[in-house]
Amino acid sequence: MDISLESIQSYIESATPMGVFEDLAVNPIPEAVLAFGGFVAVFMAYLFATRGKGVKYRLLTLFGVIIGVAMMVTVASLQLNATGEWAPFSMAILGLTGFALFFRPFRTLNLAVILGLIVGVAVFILLGTVDIQGLEFLTDDLVRGGIAAVLAIMVFTAFRFVQEIALFFSKIVNAWPVLMALGLLALGESVAIYYETSIVDFILEYLNL
Repeated sequence: MDISLESIQSYIESATPMGVFEDLAVNPIPEAVLAFGGFVAVFMAYLFATRGKGVKYRLLTLFGVIIGVAMMVTVASLQLNATGEWAPFSMAILGLTGFALFFRPFRTLNLAVILGLIVGVAVFILLGTVDIQGLEFLTDDLVRGGIAAVLAIMVFTAFRFVQEIALFFSKIVNAWPVLMALGLLALGESVAIYYETSIVDFILEYLNL
């Protein structure tokens, strides 16, 4: 495989969204993502259990957000390309570990409030730039402030229910013993996939089922 700077630049210039998804589904990229995400999860749980929320832990959680996104995108690429090479259990471990890593720093944040404020501020600013005949009244501070507030509340209300479910589930999978177990499963499953099997298949074969 050519990994020179020229080949990387050429790939970036010619890459398309669907092409990237297809590339992520090609071995050994999914296995590498699974193994690396598992290692990060195990190390993160270890740091939290032994040293609490230190600087290394906090930096690792931020890095974990990136890895979590990569893991969830890899799951999507495997699903979209329907390669049939990954068992549902393997994809579940990949996606669940990615979900845990992504949401870990946000467990104590009210994302609905943040999103609502962002929408409100964005609408307030955009309405101030309206230059359409007959709609000049939208640039009035009181009018656009009222519209922005209403939209911010609507976004907050709509997103709050989804947020509560996601954060509740995130708190479960981010309990450090659970996160440690997910990381170990991810590492073990990546090795199993390398040998063209799965932890589940290995257990069933061991039990003669």
